Amino acid sequence: MILTRLTEKASTWLKIFIFLQLTAILLVASINLFKFPIWCPIDEEAHFSYIQYLAQMHRLPVEGQDHETSEAIAIAEKIYPHKPSGDPAKLGIGGSAYEAFQPPLYYLAATPFFYLSSNYITKVYWIRFFDFLLLFGSIFLLWRLARSYFRKPLPAFSLALNFFFLPGILLRSITISNEVLEVPLVLLFILFLFKFDRIRKRIYLLLASLTLAAAVLTKITELYLAPLILLAIARAYAADREKKQLMINSFSFLLIFLLPLAPWLLFNIRHFDSLTASNLAMAIQTPIINPQHLHFSVAAAGKMLLQSPTFLLIPEEWVSVAYDHFPVILTRDFIYAMFLILPVFLTLVSLRRAWKDYLLALPLLLNILVLAAIVLFEDWPVLIQARYMYPTLILWALYGYNLLRRQIGQRAIYFLSAVTFFLLAWNWIILFLLDPFRY
Repeated sequence: MILTRLTEKASTWLKIFIFLQLTAILLVASINLFKFPIWCPIDEEAHFSYIQYLAQMHRLPVEGQDHETSEAIAIAEKIYPHKPSGDPAKLGIGGSAYEAFQPPLYYLAATPFFYLSSNYITKVYWIRFFDFLLLFGSIFLLWRLARSYFRKPLPAFSLALNFFFLPGILLRSITISNEVLEVPLVLLFILFLFKFDRIRKRIYLLLASLTLAAAVLTKITELYLAPLILLAIARAYAADREKKQLMINSFSFLLIFLLPLAPWLLFNIRHFDSLTASNLAMAIQTPIINPQHLHFSVAAAGKMLLQSPTFLLIPEEWVSVAYDHFPVILTRDFIYAMFLILPVFLTLVSLRRAWKDYLLALPLLLNILVLAAIVLFEDWPVLIQARYMYPTLILWALYGYNLLRRQIGQRAIYFLSAVTFFLLAWNWIILFLLDPFRY
């Protein structure tokens, strides 16, 4: 009876703590939504122009041919509502619609919010509000995933929820970018795939296939998730040994996955004689991203990977003002040790895990392998930018919870979650005191 009361008391305090976490995320996200300068240096102007092409010209922008819209340039030059006098074609990459190579789903989804105001600065805030809604949609899907995976989901949810409070993830979640839609789609994909593996109903395989297509139509690199579906189909076949079901499942996946992609792929073939315009986009952006045309080795890629956790805590915009501050260094090392190094060590000690564990861990590994291939074969230093791993890092947080719970116990998990949250809150206070909103 005493144990039951203690358990109920711990559950009550955990619910209060989760409410505190959600309130902090809501508050900080709202401040950043309105306070963060327009434009965010990480391509927000180019992403907005993409949406404007869809909303006003009713077509996709063409990489290498189209330019930033005059309204976007005027806002950047701080002269809006006046028109810029210069020719966008003469502004170099700054005048080019250089994000036009991206798949269109995020921009199509954001287009209705573009119409909610006639003022272009207000349009920016409306689209940021759309991203804000996606952020809390992602948090809801995290809860659904934790509830599906764990008998007691609250501790897992609380620990992983801290990742949404990371400055890098939170800031990217309220500025205009297709990366905002990646997180909910990846979480939804894993949820459907887990349900298919557990229940073996084909509807979940079809939903997972459709969600994967949506993820790839948001960002092409999400293709790294495809092997997970193939593994799930193979597991289903190993369980029942029915070749007919194997053929039906495989065909269903390919059909549901490829059909939504077909119009965009045909658009690229028509304009670029290629399935994507990624190579052209890299050529346009090389003067900024890799101006010295460096060739990266495996060692260089490994160094980038080790440096990337810094950008979980410090968004790329704020590195210059916050990189060497003690709270940032302390929190970075703490998160690195508890959420990355320790789970990796525990995994290597015993590789025998349940499939549902690997379903949370493998996405990050596949993600890193794809980014490493881009670094090594394209000389494109994406591996240092943690923002390309945000969705899979959130899944990894759930995986880490499951490992750590077995090693250190549930009460220690409560303490770990609380320490992580208050360290992150300390970081946000430091960032606000440094006033990083000024450029």
